[in-house]
Amino acid sequence: MAESSEFEKYCIQTLEVYFGELAGGIVNNVKTKKSLNDGSNISDYKEFIDLLEINISILAGKNTANDIGNTLRNKTLDFVEKKKKPEPILDGDMEKEIYTFLDKNTLPLNGILPIMLNT
Repeated sequence: MAESSEFEKYCIQTLEVYFGELAGGIVNNVKTKKSLNDGSNISDYKEFIDLLEINISILAGKNTANDIGNTLRNKTLDFVEKKKKPEPILDGDMEKEIYTFLDKNTLPLNGILPIMLNT
């Protein structure tokens, strides 16, 4: 499932505690102004939460809306981190192959570096 859809579901679940069945409508209202998709970045999520906070402050008051917004902002980091592709880990064979290549081949930097040091 896309992280953006998971995040929207999380928003609805969080808002249901405070607003019950209105939660889905609140999130849908915000989605008409700012939609999230797989290409969304942290700024898009922040804008989405800011709009949610504005909408719910009318119903719950500024302090409660701020608390809910902070809860959602903290969770946003989890969703954005999920989107990052894991960096490949070198196994023993790959590392050995890299060192073998470097031993057999001269990199262009090797010829340039002594010239730079003499100046």
